[in-house]
Amino acid sequence: MDSQSRTVSLRHIDVMREAVRSWLSDVRRRERSVRDLEHRIAEARARVTGLRGIDYTNMGPSGSGGHDAMQEGIAAIEELCTEWSEAVAHAAESIAEAYEVMDACSTPGYAVMRHCLLGETWAEVGRSVGYSERSVRLMSGNGYAEVWARMPEQARRDAFPNCDADLRESLPPVTA
Repeated sequence: MDSQSRTVSLRHIDVMREAVRSWLSDVRRRERSVRDLEHRIAEARARVTGLRGIDYTNMGPSGSGGHDAMQEGIAAIEELCTEWSEAVAHAAESIAEAYEVMDACSTPGYAVMRHCLLGETWAEVGRSVGYSERSVRLMSGNGYAEVWARMPEQARRDAFPNCDADLRESLPPVTA
């Protein structure tokens, strides 16, 4: 009986681990998307900064209808800024929520958050929290359970949408 309850417990921690990883990888992807757009905006601004305006005093009649790199550069920056605003609006709440969970966690949960959300290796996480890599790996099971308990309910459901239905089917019927 004891080995059977241990198996059930291991199954639950596996579900928790995968749900946490799924949620944090989604948050990390959103955060990277916002950072990527910020980088692209900075590059576009740098390109436009190097352009000079058009000197109309020495120009004769133009035959091509006027290609203005400055104007196109500014339009591209405006488009990127709009895209960035939409990405931030879409991601800000989930990113803030993940960092709030990280701040509320004890050492095991904090270690898992650093590993999954910030992309640090277990060795880097161990150095940042003052434990060995092996110790951090060992405590990660408790960390995944803690993060799972603190993560948004919707994220738990999104990770395994039919998990609840499967669980209901495996339970014996309730008799009154």
